[in-house]
Order: sequence, then structure tokens, then C-alpha cells
Amino acid sequence: MEIDRAFKIRLYPTADQAALLAKTFGCKRFIWNAMLAERMAWYRDHGKSIGNQRKTEKEWKVSFPFLKAVDAIALQQARIDLDRAYDNFFTGRSRFPLFKSRKGKQSYRTINVNDNVKIDFHRRYLTLPKVGPVAYRDDRAFTERVRSMTVSRTKTGRFFASILVKQECKVEPLAALQENKIAAFDMSSRDFLVGEHGRCENPRFYRSAEPRLVRLHRRVSRKVKGSSNRDKARVRLARIYEKIGHRRTDWLQKISTILANEHDAIIIEALNVAGMKRWNGGIAKSVTLDFSWGAFVRMLGYKMAWRGK
Repeated sequence: MEIDRAFKIRLYPTADQAALLAKTFGCKRFIWNAMLAERMAWYRDHGKSIGNQRKTEKEWKVSFPFLKAVDAIALQQARIDLDRAYDNFFTGRSRFPLFKSRKGKQSYRTINVNDNVKIDFHRRYLTLPKVGPVAYRDDRAFTERVRSMTVSRTKTGRFFASILVKQECKVEPLAALQENKIAAFDMSSRDFLVGEHGRCENPRFYRSAEPRLVRLHRRVSRKVKGSSNRDKARVRLARIYEKIGHRRTDWLQKISTILANEHDAIIIEALNVAGMKRWNGGIAKSVTLDFSWGAFVRMLGYKMAWRGK
């Protein structure tokens, strides 16, 4: 059985490469906003979908030559993502697509066509279209062909690449479940997991860092908007949030691995996390910022399936 597997690695581009990646993020965002505005204007004037009357990426490049400086596949994927967003909206799976802001997520996706995306595991260089070889730091290696790659930048200015490959997975399902290896757990804001087999204490990563976050938020609010000092204060604040996220993800990975290794089956209650967020009972921050219940369930389900359980 073939499965999709992603490897996320950190990139270390030069100053020129970082500038070109930032330009690619902006051009991808520009194409999305321009095509979305075109569709909305057409529907407002004609009362129907634009269909094949929409402008292609090549036509947009004629009107805006600066789009030629970035990866053409990244612009193509922006149009594909917009088409998928419209399909999800009309089928009721998501809301109407919105315009993207430069303050939001910064990323773009490119497809491996004629080996234009290459990885040198020995020298640790990742070759991207238009950007060239970019240094990275990671010890993992694989032999499968790269299908696609998503390049992103965090709010702290760090660059990452998520590499998607197809791998052969040979998992033999368990023939029988041992009764003593079946566990059921309930969620608790204080203990995270509560069951007959024991409790799992909630480390409260956000609560422990909240006093420092309050001070940094105050410093950002006191800086002049648009100044370099405000940008430095913003980065310091973003680093704390990033560290909290990394600690939370590492802890969830370890907990889910332990549970998947020790049990043949795990029963967990279904929670309305969105409703718990709206409930003003003093635990909203615990279920949204101290830990992520949805991420934990996905991790645990993936690892149980990987072990044939």
C-alpha cells in the first residue's frame, strides 16, 4: 500500500534567496486576490460564474510583468487552490474564499516537473525553481521521487520546506485484541487524559508563559506602528508563541507514541471543541492554547494505524 508522507525541514537561504522567496509569497498572494476579485466582479455584473472567461496566469503576467520573476508553478497552484476553495464553498464544506493578507500565512506550493526540484542529501542542498540551491539542516533521507513541495515562512522569519513523497507501507493488522491492552480515556482540562489506567498531567505550556506574553504584548502596543522597534518587539513576541507551539507539539507526539505502543485499542470521547471555546467557564485557554485535542487525536489515530491497530 502506498501512502503520502511529508518531511518538513528548515531552510537557510541567503539574503538574495530570502528576498526572492518573499517575492514569491507576495506574487502568489497577488494572483489569488486578483483572480478572486475578477470572479466576484463578474458574478456581480452578470449574475453567473465566470467560467472560461477568466484570465489565465499568462495573461496576468502580460499586465503585471513582475510576476515573471517567480516560479510559474507557484502561480498556477494559487489558481488551483482558488478553484478548490470555490468547489468546497458550493458543496458546503467551507465558507466563501477570502482575500489573503500579507500579515497572514506566507507559503507557496510547487510541483516537481522534469526534476526541477532536487535534493542533495550529501551536501544538504535543496534546489528550488528560480531560487536555486538552498541550504538546509536535517539528517533524514529518502529514495522516493519528490511529488510536491510547500515552502513557508513563520512570523519569526524562519523558512521551512514540506516535501511530499509516496512511500510503500507494509502494515499487518493485529489478528486479535488483548483485553488488558484496551484503554478508554476522558479529557480533562487539568489532567488532559483521565482513565482507569491512570492520568496524564497537562503541562500548561501557555499558562506558564502567559505573564511573559503579557509584558511583550504591552511592549508591542507601546511602539510606533511601522517602526523598526515595533517590528523587533513583534518578532520577540512571535518567538515565544513559536516556542510554546513547539513544546506543545513535542509533548503531544511523545504522549501519542507511548499510548500507541502500549495499547492495542484506545477509546476517546468525541468532543465539541468549538463549543468549548465559546463556553466562558474559565477553561477556554486550556482547551485551545495549553493543548490541542484535535491534533492529539490525529496523531494518535495515525500512529495506531501505522502499527496495524
